[in-house]
Amino acid sequence: MEKEEKSVFITAKEASEILRYKNSKEKIYILLRAGVLKGFKRGTLWLIDRKSFEKWCRNQCGLL
Repeated sequence: MEKEEKSVFITAKEASEILRYKNSKEKIYILLRAGVLKGFKRGTLWLIDRKSFEKWCRNQCGLL
């Protein structure tokens, strides 16, 4: 059985699903624009560095 690999990036939608609270997608966009989370825009889609997001969640939310 092969071990499932996590991708290096997650979308803002995926990040908001992890947070599970109201308006979390908008909060993700604010954090990206402010440089708190590492990510970049590909067309209209924000891609977030998974490690950066997980670290932020551990520090700020007590998640993950």
